[in-house]
Amino acid sequence: MAKFPLIARCDALESNKPSSRPITGPSSKHIPNDVWIYIAEFIPSKTLRNLYSINSLFLDLALNERYKEVNFLQINYRTIEFLEHISDPNISSRVRRLRINPVWFNLESTSPKISLRDRLVLSIRSRRSLDALFSACKKAKRRNRIDALTTDLVVHLFNVTTFILVTRYQPHPKALALFLSKSWAAFGSNLRRLTLNAPLGDFAALLPSPFALVSLEELTLRFSTDLSSDDPAVDTEILTNVISPFLQQISPRLKNLNLMSSALGDHSILFHTLGHMSSLTTLSLNIGFYPPLLQDISGLTKFLNWNSRNLKHVKLQPLEIFRVPSLSTPAHDHFVHWMSDNAANKDFLSNLQTFVVLPSTEIPASSKFNAAILYIPRSQDTLTNLIIGESCLSFSELNTLVSALSHRPPDRGLKILHVQLFSLNPQVFDLLAAKLPGLDDLDIKFNTLLPDDKEEMPLIMYYEEPVEEVSFLSLS
Repeated sequence: MAKFPLIARCDALESNKPSSRPITGPSSKHIPNDVWIYIAEFIPSKTLRNLYSINSLFLDLALNERYKEVNFLQINYRTIEFLEHISDPNISSRVRRLRINPVWFNLESTSPKISLRDRLVLSIRSRRSLDALFSACKKAKRRNRIDALTTDLVVHLFNVTTFILVTRYQPHPKALALFLSKSWAAFGSNLRRLTLNAPLGDFAALLPSPFALVSLEELTLRFSTDLSSDDPAVDTEILTNVISPFLQQISPRLKNLNLMSSALGDHSILFHTLGHMSSLTTLSLNIGFYPPLLQDISGLTKFLNWNSRNLKHVKLQPLEIFRVPSLSTPAHDHFVHWMSDNAANKDFLSNLQTFVVLPSTEIPASSKFNAAILYIPRSQDTLTNLIIGESCLSFSELNTLVSALSHRPPDRGLKILHVQLFSLNPQVFDLLAAKLPGLDDLDIKFNTLLPDDKEEMPLIMYYEEPVEEVSFLSLS
């Protein structure tokens, strides 16, 4: 089996074969491994992955960096060589992150058959047609070889802790089912992070048994739009009978839950069946906060109340679904109404460390109210990351916001702030420097640039998306 140039060199190092270049300095062999490991902690991964010639320890660290992630996304002329190379136990055991798109597999599982009669006919009619048919056979055999190597390889990837599957296509190749079955058997019990991004109708075939995911901590499910179906009843049935039971089974051990959906069904059932999740600290929701996508929003309200003590990082983004029949009010307005209704509950979305509220789409909402503003004071002693992009703030509104967060010492105060402003002026930077001196990351989007805050319009009668952006990675 042909080896990649790097591995050929690594094999030489491991077997103590002489090298044309000096591997270590004259005294490096006397340096303890603990010192080398400490040095490696300060080396960027892009650099560390190339330092395989220093010594055997750095060889091991470099190989870990090089092969910690494997992607099965798009085949090329070196795919078979790559798969054979990865199948080496010294390499496959280093893979920690696996990403796949089902188009990697051959959709046609069988090679075209050519009978003797077909060969004779084609040879008489056209040599070019015969060459094309033989080429198709060769290509199909190569694709089947890739499928076989991939499904054989995955059983050796037992140290994978992160698995990502993204697909937009139907039907799925037949080899995908076998690949997933072997994947869950190989690393399902070690899996800590799982991401599935597919049309909602595919999830019944893609989801593993929840009982196999004993180590799962982070789950991301994205139900993309299935353009072949526009029946909300079908989507609701899948959400009720497939997604909800799965979430209910794994909920006790989840620390991070991310749900994104453009499906047309009623998502209420997802939250009505989820109760208190004692381990959950991070929640991200990018869904439609309005009927018919969330017919009974009380389930979401109860879910957030039940988990108010353990939730520390929350991202909310109302999603506008264009395939839903037109409504009288946009998704953001329903979201604002829901947030306002719960503002009286002081425990609702309180004591957060991260609070992110983003707009649904570029479509203007009739409401210009920032729903997040009401909730910032209840996290004023804990908030370190704040991102609000619903609508633009005036200078006075920004002053009120940062004043609520300015009482803590810089080293324990707000570190990340992303906001939208009607206008940017020198007073904005004076305000932030005086009240939030500990900021590490500042991102400001704005409509206009003014020399003084007094020139800012007190009322804006229309909504306009910011056209400029200023980002500071470090502000002191």
